[in-house]
Amino acid sequence: MVTVTTPISAKKRQPAQPKKLRYLPPGEGWDEMKSSNGHLRAHWKSFVEQFQSFSIVDMERRWEIAQTLLRDNGVTYNLHGDTAGLDRPWRLDPMPLIISANEWSGLAKGIAQRAQVINAVLSDLYGDRTLIAKGVVPAALLHANPGFLRPCHGWPMASGKNNDFQHLTVYAADVIRGADGMWHVYADRTESPAGAGYALENRTIVGRTLSEILRTVHVERLAPFFDALRSSLRAASPRRSDEPRVVLLTPGPYNETYFEHAYLARQLGITLVQGEDLTARDSHVYLKTLTGLQQVDVIFRHLTGEWCDP
Repeated sequence: MVTVTTPISAKKRQPAQPKKLRYLPPGEGWDEMKSSNGHLRAHWKSFVEQFQSFSIVDMERRWEIAQTLLRDNGVTYNLHGDTAGLDRPWRLDPMPLIISANEWSGLAKGIAQRAQVINAVLSDLYGDRTLIAKGVVPAALLHANPGFLRPCHGWPMASGKNNDFQHLTVYAADVIRGADGMWHVYADRTESPAGAGYALENRTIVGRTLSEILRTVHVERLAPFFDALRSSLRAASPRRSDEPRVVLLTPGPYNETYFEHAYLARQLGITLVQGEDLTARDSHVYLKTLTGLQQVDVIFRHLTGEWCDP
């Protein structure tokens, strides 16, 4: 964003006054901030009005603080073969994406419904298999899928709300907005989806650099998601213990999202482990500790199936 200031008089120094945003939306496609007639969308007005009050010097100072926080917190996203190596800095856009409450409510309901459908399909395929019996899902398609775990057929899963079985503990969707403004899902993430930890870290840093704005625009809180995730992991424990031992299984520091694995483990209050930290004895999994073996109740897997120990 460019802020234009008034010229400084040779006789009297005048304070810099930012002018209105001169950005114009593109002729085609969907613009998040402005409508086709060039007017700010209603849910952007409060943010833009306050954002424009910042001078260029102030914005540079705030952005330097954000970069320092990213560096000090060790926020990285590793890409194999990248010249930045294993410590590739996480890139944070200083301008947040703002979605109206009404639009977010509809999008959230649609994503939740999608997760419920996928969970119901998993529950059926590992249970009664009515979809197979009715011909909705061809039996050959299921049995030929390498991701189908035959030994897990008929296994009881953790109970969720209304005592229904939860096969899908964590779900994420990749969404895009079309040129008509409608949201579309182009990918479902059901196996160790990434992004929650980065979203929380992003919010924390933006909350530090744009704190006065975030206090006035009523941003949706992220804490309820992590509270629900923590509760879901506890509910998945086969032992009815007040303090079940939950671990987060990571491939290790060479994984591209290792920062998030460590960050989530701290946020959820669970132990971060790699494969060599665990051992199986008498059909139970144990964590190796200095004081001996401790039984593990739940493994929050951030390791794809093909990389798991068979």
